[in-house]
Amino acid sequence: MNNKIFILLSRGTSLARRLKDREHEIEIDNRDRRHEKEEIEELRQKLLLQDNIDDIELEIKRRLEKEEELIRKRLADLIRPSDESADESDNDEQPTAHRKDNTIVPSEPVNTSNRISN
Repeated sequence: MNNKIFILLSRGTSLARRLKDREHEIEIDNRDRRHEKEEIEELRQKLLLQDNIDDIELEIKRRLEKEEELIRKRLADLIRPSDESADESDNDEQPTAHRKDNTIVPSEPVNTSNRISN
């Protein structure tokens, strides 16, 4: 009986923690959206002061797309290992500190049979 109560309490605590984390994520997302709107408004004000721009909204859209493309390229470079690091991944004896792709190679096989299942 005590075991069932413990399980129910731990599930409730886990749920409460996930809900709290979700609320925190929502707050962060809202703050990020406000910050993005402020940045766009600052850009709009700067562009209004320039005489050589015909369509400010189009220019804002163009600059935002350019910035997003740069971010995508940076992420792709982080995710996609270079050709040199792919060659190194075949050699598991190389120390992790010298690997360019920053992957962790365990020195011995990982035993998953001792894991606790819920």
